Amino acid sequence: MVGSDGTGSELTQETFSKAWFSLQQLRSPVAFKSWLYRIATHLAYDYQKHHRHMATVAFDRCSDDYAAMQVEGPEGRYENAELLREALALVPHKYRICLILYCVEGCSPLEIAEQLNIKESCVSKYVSRGRKALLEIYIQLQARGRRNDV
Repeated sequence: MVGSDGTGSELTQETFSKAWFSLQQLRSPVAFKSWLYRIATHLAYDYQKHHRHMATVAFDRCSDDYAAMQVEGPEGRYENAELLREALALVPHKYRICLILYCVEGCSPLEIAEQLNIKESCVSKYVSRGRKALLEIYIQLQARGRRNDV
């Protein structure tokens, strides 16, 4: 959700810290998983809200002599992964969270609906729209990258 493994790790640590210190407020142990996801989601939303103005630029887009620094290797795979991360960061928030929970975390639509306090029927719409947006953004970024390479 935040587009960075380092930031994601920090927010994960903060999630567990908040959960630990708020554990006495948990009313039902059965709801622990959704309670924990809710804490993590709120922290991610707060992070995105406060850091929206900060844009990151990949090194290869700002270096003048990047072509001279390239060596043979699996960089194509890493470029695609970076491009996918960048595209996912541009997917609208409400679609992105559902997409991540469904495709990456493997949560069911019912679990996602409970964790995010939305209707279960909205989850499938958000996942579908998220996939479509991700594909469109990925294709645009890929086309823009090819134009920059030429």
